[in-house]
Amino acid sequence: IENIITIFLLVLLEQKIIFVDKSHLMLSAISFFFINLIYPLSWVNTYQPLLSLSTIRYVQSITPFIMGGNENLILYAYYKKYIIYNETIDNIDKSNIVFVSLSNNLVSCDCYNLINNKKGQSRRYILKYLGIPDLPKSLEKKLYNHLSDIEKIDEPKAMNEKIKTFFCRIMVFILDDYKDHYLYSLDKPIFNKENYLMCKKEDKKPFYKELLST
Repeated sequence: IENIITIFLLVLLEQKIIFVDKSHLMLSAISFFFINLIYPLSWVNTYQPLLSLSTIRYVQSITPFIMGGNENLILYAYYKKYIIYNETIDNIDKSNIVFVSLSNNLVSCDCYNLINNKKGQSRRYILKYLGIPDLPKSLEKKLYNHLSDIEKIDEPKAMNEKIKTFFCRIMVFILDDYKDHYLYSLDKPIFNKENYLMCKKEDKKPFYKELLST
């Protein structure tokens, strides 16, 4: 549950994500699954579910992306210094990529330890490392409660459908009152970001400010 929430937040806030697995089918299916969770919003950034030796340099992109590759390929990029990880959070010389190991169910900004030592990192650390806010507490609680119920479903297909339906409701909850903050000039709608943020509670403002910047 924790990892689903973490990945959902990273996709929503347009971060750099690389899914790691031996199976090409899993890389494509899981990455596409998470992209669909932010509907009705769309992922408009780079999407490369299957990296190869000829495309591995794409991980050096400064813009958000969702990619996928096997462990050996990701380690190759690490040794080639296409991927840079610094334990010192304040160091600007870093790739700011989050790696998701599908086979080990782990998430980390440190691909070396993730792959070689099977060590993940907490969401709190990852968000601090990336310099982005966490979900509002009310939203986080709602996610945990509902996903805990869905986790009890035995049939994978039914579980996936429940998750998709639930996240659709979550997106409605997140975007609840955005229509109230449109201004119209010459019949063209203009979204009033400042007014929208002013109407949010203080503890929610960091999240919504980051969301509006995407």
